[in-house]
Amino acid sequence: MKFFALLFSLCLVFPAFAEETAPDENCDKLAENLEACTLYKCTKGVPDPHKFVMRHEILGLMEAQGEQYCHHSQTIPGNGIIDCNYPEHVRKMMAKQLRGDVTAMESELISNYFHLYCHIIE
Repeated sequence: MKFFALLFSLCLVFPAFAEETAPDENCDKLAENLEACTLYKCTKGVPDPHKFVMRHEILGLMEAQGEQYCHHSQTIPGNGIIDCNYPEHVRKMMAKQLRGDVTAMESELISNYFHLYCHIIE
Protein backbone atom coordinates (compact mmCIF):
# COMPACT_ATOMS: atom_id res chain seq x y z
CA MET A 1 0.00 0.00 0.00
CA LYS A 2 2.91 2.35 0.72
CA PHE A 3 4.06 1.80 -2.84
CA PHE A 4 0.79 3.14 -4.31
CA ALA A 5 0.76 6.04 -1.86
CA LEU A 6 4.22 6.96 -3.14
CA LEU A 7 3.07 6.68 -6.74
CA PHE A 8 0.00 8.77 -6.03
CA SER A 9 2.08 11.49 -4.37
CA LEU A 10 4.39 11.52 -7.37
CA CYS A 11 1.36 12.03 -9.61
CA LEU A 12 0.42 15.27 -7.96
CA VAL A 13 2.94 17.17 -10.10
CA PHE A 14 1.44 16.04 -13.41
CA PRO A 15 -2.21 17.28 -13.33
CA ALA A 16 -1.24 20.89 -14.04
CA PHE A 17 0.13 19.89 -17.45
CA ALA A 18 -2.83 17.67 -18.25
CA GLU A 19 -5.24 20.52 -17.50
CA GLU A 20 -3.61 22.68 -20.19
CA THR A 21 -4.83 20.46 -23.03
CA ALA A 22 -8.43 20.31 -24.19
CA PRO A 23 -9.99 16.86 -23.71
CA ASP A 24 -10.62 14.68 -26.75
CA GLU A 25 -14.31 13.96 -27.15
CA ASN A 26 -15.33 10.28 -27.33
CA CYS A 27 -11.85 9.02 -26.31
CA ASP A 28 -11.05 7.86 -29.85
CA LYS A 29 -7.31 7.76 -29.14
CA LEU A 30 -7.41 6.44 -25.58
CA ALA A 31 -6.04 2.97 -26.43
CA GLU A 32 -3.25 4.43 -28.57
CA ASN A 33 -2.20 6.92 -25.89
CA LEU A 34 -2.45 4.39 -23.07
CA GLU A 35 -0.25 1.94 -24.94
CA ALA A 36 2.39 4.64 -25.52
CA CYS A 37 1.68 6.26 -22.14
CA THR A 38 1.54 9.73 -23.63
CA LEU A 39 -0.19 12.68 -21.97
CA TYR A 40 -3.84 12.60 -22.94
CA LYS A 41 -7.26 13.35 -21.59
CA CYS A 42 -10.70 12.66 -22.96
CA THR A 43 -14.36 12.53 -22.06
CA LYS A 44 -16.97 10.03 -23.17
CA GLY A 45 -20.64 9.77 -22.37
CA VAL A 46 -21.77 6.47 -20.89
CA PRO A 47 -25.26 5.31 -21.89
CA ASP A 48 -27.07 5.10 -18.58
CA PRO A 49 -30.12 6.76 -17.06
CA HIS A 50 -27.97 9.36 -15.27
CA LYS A 51 -26.12 10.50 -18.43
CA PHE A 52 -22.73 10.02 -16.76
CA VAL A 53 -19.70 11.42 -18.57
CA MET A 54 -16.50 9.45 -17.98
CA ARG A 55 -13.23 11.35 -18.00
CA HIS A 56 -9.89 9.63 -18.64
CA GLU A 57 -6.46 11.15 -18.04
CA ILE A 58 -3.09 9.66 -18.85
CA LEU A 59 -0.43 11.58 -17.00
CA GLY A 60 2.62 9.85 -18.42
CA LEU A 61 5.41 7.61 -17.19
CA MET A 62 6.69 7.77 -13.63
CA GLU A 63 9.40 5.87 -11.89
CA ALA A 64 9.11 4.29 -8.46
CA GLN A 65 11.36 1.74 -6.84
CA GLY A 66 13.37 1.39 -10.05
CA GLU A 67 10.30 0.54 -12.18
CA GLN A 68 8.41 2.66 -14.70
CA TYR A 69 4.65 2.96 -14.44
CA CYS A 70 2.02 4.69 -16.53
CA HIS A 71 -0.41 6.77 -14.49
CA HIS A 72 -4.01 6.61 -15.76
CA SER A 73 -7.13 7.79 -13.98
CA GLN A 74 -10.81 7.77 -14.83
CA THR A 75 -13.93 9.07 -13.19
CA ILE A 76 -16.70 6.73 -12.08
CA PRO A 77 -20.32 7.40 -11.09
CA GLY A 78 -20.74 8.82 -7.60
CA ASN A 79 -17.89 11.34 -7.99
CA GLY A 80 -15.23 8.67 -7.59
CA ILE A 81 -11.92 8.26 -9.40
CA ILE A 82 -10.12 5.07 -10.30
CA ASP A 83 -6.40 5.70 -10.12
CA CYS A 84 -4.09 3.21 -11.87
CA ASN A 85 -0.34 2.82 -12.22
CA TYR A 86 0.41 0.25 -14.91
CA PRO A 87 3.73 -1.38 -15.77
CA GLU A 88 4.41 -1.62 -19.50
CA HIS A 89 3.05 -5.14 -20.08
CA VAL A 90 -0.21 -4.30 -18.29
CA ARG A 91 -0.84 -1.01 -20.08
CA LYS A 92 -0.32 -2.73 -23.43
CA MET A 93 -2.85 -5.38 -22.48
CA MET A 94 -5.30 -2.70 -21.25
CA ALA A 95 -4.94 -0.88 -24.58
CA LYS A 96 -5.65 -4.13 -26.38
CA GLN A 97 -8.83 -4.53 -24.33
CA LEU A 98 -9.92 -0.97 -25.16
CA ARG A 99 -9.60 -1.91 -28.83
CA GLY A 100 -11.83 -4.94 -28.19
CA ASP A 101 -9.12 -7.35 -29.25
CA VAL A 102 -8.75 -9.75 -26.30
CA THR A 103 -9.55 -13.39 -25.69
CA ALA A 104 -11.64 -14.55 -22.72
CA MET A 105 -8.47 -15.67 -20.93
CA GLU A 106 -6.81 -12.30 -21.51
CA SER A 107 -9.94 -10.53 -20.28
CA GLU A 108 -9.79 -12.46 -16.99
CA LEU A 109 -6.09 -11.66 -16.64
CA ILE A 110 -6.83 -7.97 -17.27
CA SER A 111 -9.44 -8.04 -14.50
CA ASN A 112 -6.81 -9.40 -12.10
CA TYR A 113 -4.29 -6.77 -13.19
CA PHE A 114 -6.89 -4.07 -12.70
CA HIS A 115 -7.32 -5.09 -9.06
CA LEU A 116 -3.55 -5.14 -8.54
CA TYR A 117 -2.66 -1.81 -10.14
CA CYS A 118 -5.75 0.35 -9.54
CA HIS A 119 -7.56 1.74 -6.55
CA ILE A 120 -10.62 3.91 -6.03
CA ILE A 121 -10.28 7.42 -4.64
CA GLU A 122 -13.48 8.98 -3.31
